[in-house]
Amino acid sequence: MKLLRAAIDALLSHGHVVIWIAAALHFIWAPLLLLDDKAAMITSIHGFVSFVEIFGLHLVPGIHALILVVASFLSLEALRRPPSIKNWLLVVPQQVIVMTTAAGGWVAIMTGHYADGYPAPRAFIAADQIIFTLVGLAHTLAVMFGGSRRKDA
Repeated sequence: MKLLRAAIDALLSHGHVVIWIAAALHFIWAPLLLLDDKAAMITSIHGFVSFVEIFGLHLVPGIHALILVVASFLSLEALRRPPSIKNWLLVVPQQVIVMTTAAGGWVAIMTGHYADGYPAPRAFIAADQIIFTLVGLAHTLAVMFGGSRRKDA
């Protein structure tokens, strides 16, 4: 229990790191989506792509990459600014992306196959996709409990 508390305390005092990690990942995914449409079938990215499709935006060429880049820039801008509700809102688009990628992993676990249809044992998929759930959880805690309120900006 002490180890868990120490991990949570570290996350809360250095939560901006997970926001940087998510932004870096999304900056990498954006050009990959532009280079090859098949990148959208990567299980974690597919959760985000499916979410965008709900709004009919998938019909706009390059929209997924644009959303990833804009959300990343907004979250990094939030880290640059002093903590406030307005600045906290800048991280919300990235939070949605992080949670939809985690959801994509959970859909794969529950259905027993990856987004591209490749079947695999649920435990295998869980081991492969759990990182996106952990990043989603860490990002949520950072956003909720002021991960951007670091003193070392």
